[in-house]
Amino acid sequence: GAEGELLIVPHRELMCIPWAALRDERGQHLIRTHAVRVAPSLRVAAEARSRAQPSRTHSLVVGNPWPLAGDQAQLPFAEGEANFASQHLRRLGEVICLKR
Repeated sequence: GAEGELLIVPHRELMCIPWAALRDERGQHLIRTHAVRVAPSLRVAAEARSRAQPSRTHSLVVGNPWPLAGDQAQLPFAEGEANFASQHLRRLGEVICLKR
């Protein structure tokens, strides 16, 4: 799970920086261990937090939906990405349903 939360309120041009790409001192992406949120102001961040839904959510992960319509090729890499995403969501406590 996440170790903590990082709220970034960037000023003007800094809003364009890809904050999710930040790395920690070990070189790992910060979003692997922290919930990184970016907001244009503290007021917007506080409003978003007050409207937040309960943390228990359900996720639908789809990868390589075969057979596809028409002559479209299979998506084997999408299947691997979907498996990776579902494993990560399970670690976060998400409810996952996979069907083959």
